Amino acid sequence: MDEITERVSDIFVIHDIYEKKGRKIYIGIFVTPDVREGLEYLKERLKEIGFVPSLHKLREPYYALEVLPEHKFSYKDLRVPLILFFLTVLTTMFAGSLHYLGSLDKFIKTFPGSLIYGFPFSFSLLSILLSHEMGHFLTSRKYGVQATLPYFIPVPHPLIGTFGAFIKIKSIIPDKKSLLRIGAAGPLAGIVVSIPFTIWGIMHSRIIPEQGAGGLYLGDPLLFNILIKILLPDIPEGYTVAIHPVAFAGWIGFFVTAMNLLPFSQLDGGHIIYALLGEKSHTLSLILFPVLIMMGFLWPGWFLWGFLLLIFGLRHPPPMDNFTPLEKKDKIIGIICMIVLILTFHPVPFSIKT
Repeated sequence: MDEITERVSDIFVIHDIYEKKGRKIYIGIFVTPDVREGLEYLKERLKEIGFVPSLHKLREPYYALEVLPEHKFSYKDLRVPLILFFLTVLTTMFAGSLHYLGSLDKFIKTFPGSLIYGFPFSFSLLSILLSHEMGHFLTSRKYGVQATLPYFIPVPHPLIGTFGAFIKIKSIIPDKKSLLRIGAAGPLAGIVVSIPFTIWGIMHSRIIPEQGAGGLYLGDPLLFNILIKILLPDIPEGYTVAIHPVAFAGWIGFFVTAMNLLPFSQLDGGHIIYALLGEKSHTLSLILFPVLIMMGFLWPGWFLWGFLLLIFGLRHPPPMDNFTPLEKKDKIIGIICMIVLILTFHPVPFSIKT
């Protein structure tokens, strides 16, 4: 009998053991009447030897217990995220410089000094994305869920310079409350940081004639449109707003927030809706998915989004405790997130006019 088996056997009666990628999976049942109580005992016992339990529910009354090494941050955990972050600073400064200068020729002629023009865009955009991911990360840590630091995705594309960032959850989410709060923390943190950047950027934007103003046009989510009307109330007929790069970064923050709050699968909105509705959320996903695909005829990006959702699956996996009801506070958080989705969503985020 190994040390782990000795420590868990009086709480978790092991019926079978098998290996998965070199790691042992223990199949058994809890002797405690409440699974959560049993799991707390396991956490205490295993923490003493540097491990944490990861529990998966099987057919009643069986559970699969995987024992993982307790993660402690080290230099190796920082190395890759920091390298990716630094590269993303460069790629977003490149994109921001092009927005400010207006052409690649001007950027090349004054390179590398021209990169500095992209700093306001890069700083504001990365602040928004970092706040979103750190919202997830810090809330995960608060509820004992192991997660990586944010990984940024640098892309030398002239429009944005990045495909965003993500964290990876490395242990099971214990209950619906932590599932909802981890899911909600990112979008709420991101939108709170996005709004002041957007306000500043709109106040420093230019009003230009619409005639002959071809190029990329951004959809106006409700919140962005409200801010435009408040901050730039006297736009003459036949004129439009050429938004400042910082306002564009704020707009991207709105876009990222809306995309993540869509009530599907492993998106933040999927976590929130599952916590609120349970298995009924799967029915909602099946109803809304065809709507998402039909919107692809308005903006082709929805086709790609739908394809990715199918790859990850439309059904949300349950947390370990799928029975304990949410608190009133959690339901309010969920409602706030749905309001934020309505305020930041637009069916045609991008359009090109000639």
